[in-house]
Amino acid sequence: MRSTVRTLDGRICPPGMCERCFERGKLVPAEIVHHITHITPENINDPSVTLSFGNLMRVCRDCHADLHYGGSGYTPRVSFDENGRVIPLA
Repeated sequence: MRSTVRTLDGRICPPGMCERCFERGKLVPAEIVHHITHITPENINDPSVTLSFGNLMRVCRDCHADLHYGGSGYTPRVSFDENGRVIPLA
């Protein structure tokens, strides 16, 4: 992951917590490892993008959706239950 995530007052993001939420003063469990520089067909073979810990951050599902779809009007069509089964959204 990125180097240690700190707030302006020097607090360090605890392991397993969403880095974006922590920067906003909330402790939310991370569920996804997000590539900061998004993987594209042009950079998929570049290990500095795909494999570098410096290009990864821990995020919760809401932050991950915001990073990828924020402001785009995207509405997910499915969700998943605790067993990983698809749940269609109306």
